[in-house]
Amino acid sequence: MANDTDALLDFYRKTRNFMWVYVAIPLICFGIIGNILSIIILLRPRMRAMQVFVYLITLVSNDLVVLFSDAIPKVVFIMTGIIHNSEHIFLCKFFSYLSQTSVLYASWLTVLITSERMVCVSFPIWSSINLKIKLKIIAMVTTFLFISCLTASNLYYRTLIPRPFSNAKICVTTGPEDYAVFYELIYGVFFSFLPAVLLVIFSSVIISKLRNRFLVKDSQQKKANQSQASNDAIRILFLINLVYFLIVLPYGIMVFVVRFNPGNRVMMIALSVTDVLYYISNSINFVLYSASGPTFRKELRSFCRGEESLTTERTQSNRFSSVNETTFSKRKRKDSISIVSLTSVREFDQISVRRNT
Repeated sequence: MANDTDALLDFYRKTRNFMWVYVAIPLICFGIIGNILSIIILLRPRMRAMQVFVYLITLVSNDLVVLFSDAIPKVVFIMTGIIHNSEHIFLCKFFSYLSQTSVLYASWLTVLITSERMVCVSFPIWSSINLKIKLKIIAMVTTFLFISCLTASNLYYRTLIPRPFSNAKICVTTGPEDYAVFYELIYGVFFSFLPAVLLVIFSSVIISKLRNRFLVKDSQQKKANQSQASNDAIRILFLINLVYFLIVLPYGIMVFVVRFNPGNRVMMIALSVTDVLYYISNSINFVLYSASGPTFRKELRSFCRGEESLTTERTQSNRFSSVNETTFSKRKRKDSISIVSLTSVREFDQISVRRNT
């Protein structure tokens, strides 16, 4: 029995080291480059015209924070044993707050995007009039403040303690055992389970509304509905939700299982695997946007070629065409005035001749 336990423990260590060195490092590097490139493309004029632009740019930026504050320190610890936030109590509290808040916020940004699409699909006229960018920013700020209050409550018990068999210190959560269990329970619910329930509800409403639009008998209306239903935002949304259910939710479930069954080595091995795979959700935004958004791909090609955004080119051409139309209309107006004046002179001459005769 002891040999089996030692073998599982050795396998767990090898699996953890392999996942963090050979999987996590390439994944993090790809995620940092891809997210930076996604921000550059999303800031182009045509992409800024998308209704979910504010959510997408915030999601990509938040994923960068997750990679820098949560993923990279874990890789450094696995490879070197150095704990970056063990030097000062401020670093301990700040980086703990930053990593926990950004991880939670990533899940709830997905919920906000899905809820916004649900409102747009259910009430298209109302949303086009009232659902402005200011309202979206208010929703994101309110969500961030709520999550910040939730994670900031843990900072009181976050402190540095001596590391066993070493002179170094580690940053851990101290305090009553009941509090630690309660906080992890609440954190897990808001991290994975509650967002999953809301995503299922909102996605079901979106699918139902889109299905009803496809069943419209009028061919012209059906064509318009199909083009509206297949826009970039909805396709990106469903891919983001798919990644959430395949990657983020299993990791949240494994955290719960290991927390309440800490001695199970098999579950610890599964947790180490899902822990690394979780960062896929923070690293593949560039792939998701490229795969589901034709507009994103066109803007990416324009950026690689050093060309201006398609919207900028069209705006300039529209300006030139409007200037030409204005010039043409002015010339046409002058010609018509000259024709009218010439006609008036001829009629006056004819009238004067008739009077003289």
